[in-house]
Amino acid sequence: MKKKNFIWIIFIVLIVGIAVIYFLFGKEKKVSFNTVRIEKGEITKTISTTGNLKYSKSIGVYSKISGIVKKIFADYNQRVRANQLLATLDSTSLLLSLEEAKQNLLIASNTFLYTSKEYTDTIKLYESGYKSEKEYLDAKKEFETSELNYKTALIQFEQSKLNYNYSSIFSPVSGIVVARNIEEGTNVSTTTPLFILAENPEKLEIEALIDETEIGNIKIGQKVEFSVGAYPDLKFGGKVKQIRLQPQTIKNVVNYTVVIEVDNKENKLFSGMTASVDIIVESRQNVLKVPITAFRFQPDKNLLKKYNVKPPNLKNTQRLDFENTRILWFYDRKNEKLTPTPVKVGLSNSRYVEIIPIKEDALEGKEVMTYLSSQK
Repeated sequence: MKKKNFIWIIFIVLIVGIAVIYFLFGKEKKVSFNTVRIEKGEITKTISTTGNLKYSKSIGVYSKISGIVKKIFADYNQRVRANQLLATLDSTSLLLSLEEAKQNLLIASNTFLYTSKEYTDTIKLYESGYKSEKEYLDAKKEFETSELNYKTALIQFEQSKLNYNYSSIFSPVSGIVVARNIEEGTNVSTTTPLFILAENPEKLEIEALIDETEIGNIKIGQKVEFSVGAYPDLKFGGKVKQIRLQPQTIKNVVNYTVVIEVDNKENKLFSGMTASVDIIVESRQNVLKVPITAFRFQPDKNLLKKYNVKPPNLKNTQRLDFENTRILWFYDRKNEKLTPTPVKVGLSNSRYVEIIPIKEDALEGKEVMTYLSSQK
């Protein structure tokens, strides 16, 4: 009885083992294809970079003299006109200096008029023989000295008047106040801007760095798209305005500054914002395109054997531009047929590649392989 049970146990183990082997190795693998259809659409090639927004034209308003701020008449974001009063400095000492210079000029003027008349009279008397040569020379010297004193006093008066007028700070242009660096009572110098004015806040620029390997693709007038962190879902537009020739070397990489002009009519953009920039190098409409992954697909030997396909050899194909020719693997799902087909490639970006039929084949709508996966 024990022997009979042992035989049955061995028999069951063999049956289970055969079943396991069948399920693990005997079941044919199913190949799952991932394909995409060739479609017509737009391909845009861009160069990406970053930069900061700034006003196209901003002007610093400086004081021409040092002094203490007495009154401020303009504030942040205020629109001002050309020649509008922005601030005044304490002019007490300047006014005293002006009055002193005025009095000195008056004295020098009277002295000059008196010596001028004396000199004229002396000349006549000297010519008539009533004045000696010494008297003539003394009169001439007094006249020349008084004339020099008068001119010096006039210059000092004009300088004092200028200094007094400089105590009033006027706007050089019409624009908007984007920065105010003073407070009433503070001491200012001639080297620090009191205000910064943007002539037109609706006109902005982006200064973006492009490395030397890509600068050859940048042309003046190219369209630009960019986004900012404040509006992540919005795209703003601009165009390349200037390519600066002065290089900048950053971490051993040579870069060139590209200036992009931006229209800010909606006033959503502010100076200083960081912009993620895409410069549109080239764009083509209504072209045949496939994802770039389609050109990365390479079938293995088993797949080639299954579909009875020989590996393609472009060198054996006549009249092909090898550098611009690639292989796409077309899949006929209905007939389960895999066909390698050479095509020319055109414009590409990080996602899509333009394809151009070598023969007059209608490629639109056909399926091409991107990758495959196998399962039992």
